[in-house]
Amino acid sequence: TGGGTRGGFLSEGPASLVSLMEAQVWTLIGLLVGAVLGVLYYVGARIDALATRLDSRIDSMGGRLDGRINSLDGRINSLDGRIDSMGNRIDALGGRIDFLSTRVDALSEDLHQHLST
Repeated sequence: TGGGTRGGFLSEGPASLVSLMEAQVWTLIGLLVGAVLGVLYYVGARIDALATRLDSRIDSMGGRLDGRINSLDGRINSLDGRIDSMGNRIDALGGRIDFLSTRVDALSEDLHQHLST
């Protein structure tokens, strides 16, 4: 029969072998591109799922933190009242100390006069 066909599926010469190899290379490139795009899609979906989980955890922690801050605000306000009352007591004690100091000074003066006569 005619020509140099090998097994009936290749045309003549090395040009047909190059065409066959080029088709295989392009097929492989297409498969690799598909695999890379699939991996990127999978990784993107995983990142989205993790972001959703992280958002929900942050929101729940925010609620807990708000509760603790409100609790601390109440405690700080009660401490402010206690500190103010302690300040008033200290001011009252300062007045008593001034009174006692004046009285001691007067007694000291009386004692000094009594001893000098």
